[in-house]
Amino acid sequence: MSKPVRYTIYAVIGLVVLAAAVAALRLEDSPSQASDQIIEAVIPGQDEKTLLQGKVGVDLIAGWDAELAINGTPIPADQLNKANGLGQVLFQPGVGKELEQLQPGPNCATATYWQLAAPDQRFTRTWCFTAA
Repeated sequence: MSKPVRYTIYAVIGLVVLAAAVAALRLEDSPSQASDQIIEAVIPGQDEKTLLQGKVGVDLIAGWDAELAINGTPIPADQLNKANGLGQVLFQPGVGKELEQLQPGPNCATATYWQLAAPDQRFTRTWCFTAA
């Protein structure tokens, strides 16, 4: 292989590595950008209506996990339903749970989420909805 071809290959590889590093730094520095890329959906959606016994949670891309708080009340991990392989973390109010029902009217939930490979770096997303 000639020197110009080798140098071109090295330059392309270098640019790919540089682009990946810049993208990773932007993801780390911007929680809102991380939210847009990691959380596929919030349940119920922002400003949507749900039942007092309705499910609340997030749908994450693979490789991420989350914990939830509803109206400032942390939901114990053993009350969260996590669909293996689907990235969903859900809570459904009920008898004997941290919340027996959602409060009628406006409610807000907060998901604190992290990549399984880097659990010390956490992001948050808060959204609000109405229960009736």
